[in-house]
Amino acid sequence: MAPKTASAAVVAAPRGPAGTAAPSRAWARSGVLLLLTRASHKRRKGIRRTLDSSSSASALAAPLRSGELVIASGLAGGLRLAAKTFPLEHVHAHHLLRGTLEIPVQEAFRRHVPAGAVVYDIGANVGFFSLLAARLAGPDGRVYAFEPAPGNAAAVRANAAANYPDRITVLELALGKSPGRAALSIPADSSWAYLERYAPDRSSGATVQVEVATIDRLVADGTVMAPQLVKIDVEGAELDVLAGMKETMRRFQPVIVCEMHGRNAEFVSLAQSLDYRVTNLESPTSVAAADKNTHALAVSLGDRPGPAVTAARTNGT
Repeated sequence: MAPKTASAAVVAAPRGPAGTAAPSRAWARSGVLLLLTRASHKRRKGIRRTLDSSSSASALAAPLRSGELVIASGLAGGLRLAAKTFPLEHVHAHHLLRGTLEIPVQEAFRRHVPAGAVVYDIGANVGFFSLLAARLAGPDGRVYAFEPAPGNAAAVRANAAANYPDRITVLELALGKSPGRAALSIPADSSWAYLERYAPDRSSGATVQVEVATIDRLVADGTVMAPQLVKIDVEGAELDVLAGMKETMRRFQPVIVCEMHGRNAEFVSLAQSLDYRVTNLESPTSVAAADKNTHALAVSLGDRPGPAVTAARTNGT
């Protein structure tokens, strides 16, 4: 769900998913949108409303909403985004396209996603980190993108198809501590979609009913292979996601990268109870005392999985 940004040096990487250069039209289209997305979030939402309500404006913008866009730089540089699902109104649209989205999280992926890894992107949004994980994990890797908001899930599918259709599986469901159904609120900027039970006082736009599953159940029944890294950004539901994957954490000891949403101390306590060490990806401040939206890295203190467990991870058993 909604990511935040951080400033850092950017390393150019202009080649695409198969080592090919993007067409010049894709680069030109991306350049125009890079300029447009420098506008304020409020102004971009206004532009989106105009495009959706005016046929003439929509016709003028049609060349920007077809074909592909190219992520300009960084670890994801050269990867493609489907123009038709690119969210101009996304709060961090510029950083998505520039490749500078959540630099500390990108660095954590670089360090902890080896070739052949299985990665969960929980709260995948439009799939930026799913694409990055698929690039880092390589042809033998597997990425599971969990995204309950229908529009976001469609964007992840389109972006996966433009890059690594055989490496990324999209699961259009929410995750929690027990299976069932829940109400998902979807604001005008769907990057902020959230399960209503975690923010009953927030007002939003449309509401849809979505399926809720647990990681432990999905791993146990073979729906997904066990993970090596789990990224979580779920607008306040992170503790329930962890509660629903305790057995997976004990058995497979995946690295956890999680954005906090004000329940920092509770997250640290739960992770430590599962024998994990938690550090702040953004500053020397402890996660418990850090900003409510800081990113945490949780690494198991136990023995790393041996050959039998590694085989189980690969086979999904």
